[in-house]
Amino acid sequence: MKLPSKKVRFILYFVAFTGLTTYLFVKHREALLQSAQHAALRIKSMRYGIVLMGILPAITSIPPIFGFTLSVTLNGFIYGFPLGCIPATIGSFVGSVLTLILVRQSRLLSWLKLSESRQEKFEAIEAAIGQAGFKMLLLVRICPIPWQLSNLFLSLCQDTVSWQQYTLAAFIASFKYNWEVWVGSQLADLSNPDLPPTTHRITLITMAIGLAVLAGVFFWLYRATMQKLNEHRRVSSVNKYQAIV
Repeated sequence: MKLPSKKVRFILYFVAFTGLTTYLFVKHREALLQSAQHAALRIKSMRYGIVLMGILPAITSIPPIFGFTLSVTLNGFIYGFPLGCIPATIGSFVGSVLTLILVRQSRLLSWLKLSESRQEKFEAIEAAIGQAGFKMLLLVRICPIPWQLSNLFLSLCQDTVSWQQYTLAAFIASFKYNWEVWVGSQLADLSNPDLPPTTHRITLITMAIGLAVLAGVFFWLYRATMQKLNEHRRVSSVNKYQAIV
């Protein structure tokens, strides 16, 4: 029996995970949102709470630490939109720079062992980024690749991505997570018991439409980025073959 491809399995896992989390959220929404509301008020009342919420995305930007998306969303839940964008954006950028420093100062690439096929793919993508320049680097940053993975991958591209290019692209791309701050602010409105049910319904519909639009935009960006990378990989392979001949 032939197993489904990795892409199909990933889609199935993603759909199952999304369905399960949606079901749990709908079933236990009131209890979850009330607990989150109490925790948010506690952090918001802290003197240096906003500094703490900037440190969280910075730390979780460094692979293999998890929780980056949650830490960014919490900024919107606690401080709302657009105030929550400040610690989320600064923390994302600082964490990206910290990853660059840790990876390159530790010379991770020199002792990182990849399989032959993965090594070839890594070198091909690195060459494509080097050939296309900063535009391709920025496109990779903006597309919906997990922040920790893009931090790690671009930090490893020592021959094609300079410190200046990496830092500038990270600074620009760190603003893309403001939409997650907005989602967090919408969740905060849903958890507010003082608002009437009509406002809750409008907020829920607005958030659902916004997420659907953003998902479509990110999917288009991801496909466009992969197509560009594949084009440059093919051109690079042809040039290498012609040079050998």
